[in-house]
Order: sequence, then structure tokens, then C-alpha cells
Amino acid sequence: MKYKYIFWDWNGTVLDDLDASLCAVNGLLEIYGKPPIGLDAYYSYIDTPISKFYEHLFDLNEVTMEVIKPIFGELYARFDDKIILSNGAMTTLLFCQNNGIKQYILSAAHKDDIYYYADRLGVTEIFDKIEGASDYDAGSKIERAKRLIAEERIAPKDCLMVGDTLHDLETANAIGMDCVLYSGGHTDYEKLKTTGKTVCSSFEEIRKYIMG
Repeated sequence: MKYKYIFWDWNGTVLDDLDASLCAVNGLLEIYGKPPIGLDAYYSYIDTPISKFYEHLFDLNEVTMEVIKPIFGELYARFDDKIILSNGAMTTLLFCQNNGIKQYILSAAHKDDIYYYADRLGVTEIFDKIEGASDYDAGSKIERAKRLIAEERIAPKDCLMVGDTLHDLETANAIGMDCVLYSGGHTDYEKLKTTGKTVCSSFEEIRKYIMG
């Protein structure tokens, strides 16, 4: 195999929660009497930290992130039935496991939420470690990535980062690891393609990339 370690992003990559997230955002907008947004606007606004996304939708001095985060969380949970593994993710995760590749979740999501869905979807035991946030700010993953690399004594040259956002590439670059981007999540293909990195539209393509 080309890589010994894979760092998977969670939301929008392994976990297909795009529909649930968009529905929750539009539910939030409805509460405040604002018109819904479509997928194109969602793709255009998505950013890290997540407060940058909401700057397009609210005056954050009036509707603060401390107000937004719990309401979004409650609305997101209502669409639990829409939250599934990405198509082909399980096959690829098992392929990596069967070929001796160590796999990690590296996410900006709250670690409790990751464990909830990983347990529900039967993938928790596949990962050697799940590294999530202790808050709901959806902030940078770079420092957590550096810490994980050091704790696991991993050489970046042996690693691949797989994610669906520009921040996943920023994280990979900060560590010095390779990165492949997935266009089935929270960022559209055209925006990802501007990075010059390999962009995969399916987990079958990701699996072929991993094989080298």
C-alpha cells in the first residue's frame, strides 16, 4: 500500500450529513424569519471556523454563535434518519483495515457526536483513534493533528489526509502529509479542484488512490 496511515475527516467525508446540515441551517433561518438557502449558497459560504459561515446569514452581534450552536444541534438531531455513512465508505474502510493501514478520525466535530454516530453506524472499532473537538466551534484541526502525529509517533510521509473541505488540505499541508479531497461532502467539486490536488467524487476513486 502507498500509505501506512489514513486520517479521515468525519462530517461530509465518512459521514454523509450534508442534507441534515442544510436542513438544520434552513430550520434555523426559518426561526429568525429569514429565507432558506440552497446548496450552491451553502457550498459558497462554508468555511472554518464555522462562525465564518454564519457571518453570511446573520449579524453575529445580534444572533451570537452561543445562541446558534445549540439551536443548530437540536435541529440537526431531528434529521437523524438522513445521517448515514457515505456511499462506499464502509467498503473502503474495511479495505484499508484488511490491508493493515491504521486509520484515524481527525475532525472538528465534537468527539461525543462522532462516537454517537460511529457507534450507531458500526464503524467505531475500525479506527485506531478518534480525535474530535471538546467544543462545538468547528474550529481548526491543525493543532489536534500535530498532537496526534506526535503521540502516535507517525512520519507524515507515510500519511494520507482524506477530507471534503479546504481546511482538510490546510491541515495536511501544515503537517506535511499527502491529501486527497472528496467532492461528495460540504464543498463542491469546482472549489476543491482549484487547489490543484486530486479530487475524488466517490469512495471507489479514493480506494484506488490509496492503492497507488
